[in-house]
Amino acid sequence: MLYYLTLLYISIYYIRPFEWEGPLKGVPVFFVLGIICILALATYWISGELQQLKNRTDFMMVGFIMAIVLSHISHGWYGGVVESLMIFFPVIIGYYMIINAVDSTEKINNFIILIILLSSFLAYEGCLQFQTGSSDGGMTPIIENNINTATGAIDEIIRIRWFGVFNDPNDLGLALVLVLPFLLNMLLNKKYVLPVISLPLIMSAIYFTNSRGSVLAGVAGIFAYCVFRYKSKTGAILGAVIAILLFALGPSRMGELSVTESSAYERLEAWDAGFQMFKANALFGVGMGMFTEFNDLTAHNSYMLVLAELGLFGTFCFVGLIYYPIKWTWHNLLFSRDVELDDTERGVLCAIAGSLSGLLVAMFFLSRSYILLPFMLIALFMATVKAIDSKSVIPQASLGKDLKEIFLLTLLITAFINILIKLLL
Repeated sequence: MLYYLTLLYISIYYIRPFEWEGPLKGVPVFFVLGIICILALATYWISGELQQLKNRTDFMMVGFIMAIVLSHISHGWYGGVVESLMIFFPVIIGYYMIINAVDSTEKINNFIILIILLSSFLAYEGCLQFQTGSSDGGMTPIIENNINTATGAIDEIIRIRWFGVFNDPNDLGLALVLVLPFLLNMLLNKKYVLPVISLPLIMSAIYFTNSRGSVLAGVAGIFAYCVFRYKSKTGAILGAVIAILLFALGPSRMGELSVTESSAYERLEAWDAGFQMFKANALFGVGMGMFTEFNDLTAHNSYMLVLAELGLFGTFCFVGLIYYPIKWTWHNLLFSRDVELDDTERGVLCAIAGSLSGLLVAMFFLSRSYILLPFMLIALFMATVKAIDSKSVIPQASLGKDLKEIFLLTLLITAFINILIKLLL
């Protein structure tokens, strides 16, 4: 039951029928389903069918939730706690459902197929939107006027999107590029049917989002997958070739990537403003969702956003969530020291790690700290590791050593952002 609830929850999260024109519009379908998922998780935990907080990422997720709460309590705004937890509610449910319910290789493979199918649906609706001006659900594209730096002319740019959390073209683009490593893995394993159907559709939709961040995520994700999969110069060359092709075929705005571009300079100023917020509220931050109360433009950097809004405590937990998949990847996909993997298992884990790598790169240029996608991949990675090797979910160093390394990484990321601001601003 828990697994099918998970599939339904993720499907509703992507398709969002409660935001379309129709009988479900305005009905709190998603919220009610979330409550049902919580009750189902609680029932399984009480009955002893699930082990509570088995993965160290589970503790980091609890810490991140506490950081959101403390970011508002530290300023005496208790209403902000409720508002922020409601925003983060889908992420909490999605993470714990996936990490507990997707517990076998068959379920993992089916879950990946579902994500590809859902992404293909979004891609189809996006292409329809681009061609006709409206999707089946009634969503229309964003039309932007962009100054062509070469000619000085004003170009009209159409950017597709979807409902709710995918209303921004960047968010839709991230959802689409997320599946590219999975499709490449299928092709390399000579499973052609789904990639042949989905890839042209998804690639077209990525182009129509005109999202530079999404293309960067796709480039990084494909490159990382090839490096993890082959661990050789051949893998790096293959990844680089595919990544370059993806970059070359990317949207028109890719040619405008520059630190001197006005929007890029504004983002650097936003990073600087965020760092000032952090220095003034170092431990717990200014509060989730409060960045734009202190600066007109959002951070456009997920790590800077967490640092400013949740402080060192929240950043520590955020880095901790990322740390464990990276550590397992380092030990077992790059060096193969701890766990023996067959080719199929290795391919799936490399695809998840590659997809997560792509999102983490894109998140350095986008404010997407509280969306489900990266947390979904972290949960899927940990669930896959648990299904493949239940005895060694993570190379088990002492908890104290892990916490020390996470803290040092947190300080390094903080220092790196500060140095980058000083160099570029």
